[in-house]
Amino acid sequence: MITGSCHEVVERRLRNWELMRAQKTPPPATPKHCVQPYVAISRLVGSGGGEIARELGGMLDWPVFDREILNVMAEDEHVQRRLYELTDERNVSFIESLVAPFRTEAPKARDDYFHKLVRAVRTIACQSSVIFLGRGAGFILPNEVGLHVRIVAPFEPCVARHAKQTGLAPDDAAKQVRSTNEARDGFLRQRFGLDPTDPCRYDLLVNTATFAPRDAARVIVAALHAK
Repeated sequence: MITGSCHEVVERRLRNWELMRAQKTPPPATPKHCVQPYVAISRLVGSGGGEIARELGGMLDWPVFDREILNVMAEDEHVQRRLYELTDERNVSFIESLVAPFRTEAPKARDDYFHKLVRAVRTIACQSSVIFLGRGAGFILPNEVGLHVRIVAPFEPCVARHAKQTGLAPDDAAKQVRSTNEARDGFLRQRFGLDPTDPCRYDLLVNTATFAPRDAARVIVAALHAK
């Protein structure tokens, strides 16, 4: 569900980008300059990925774009138009060339949403350095520019955390953790044709049974700088 708070976050970010664009001279338009450094976080339900993303955003002073916010940017035509207007015309063809591989010959309504999501993620990444949480952003963006992280934890701690966050009974929380993980993995398999559980798909795996959120964020910052 798209909430008013998500729209407010998107509006603030668009205004910031519009101010930044008005105050600076655009750099030369090349693929290396277009997409800014980023962190894309994939996570198991209940693994603490959201907490880590917020900690990381504070450390790097980068905005966090989660699933709900990305959905607003992919589904709201007014937001899409403003994003397009923010994109330097010299970079438009570059972004479109990155979107093209995700198109199908006869897109359905569901595919149309996905193509809008891909374009939104690419366009956002050309505005400033950001942290993406979910929606397969790490598979959409050029890997050499950013860091793709997978947050994991054993099943039982994930269920316990999810039950605490949602107020669900343990058995219900366990069912929801399984079903949501399966739905997320299915989305990535269908859209990108890959196994999202393969650790080799990521630059870094962080187990929150070992690292607290703030320590996990520090590990990610170190890996980002090293890469």
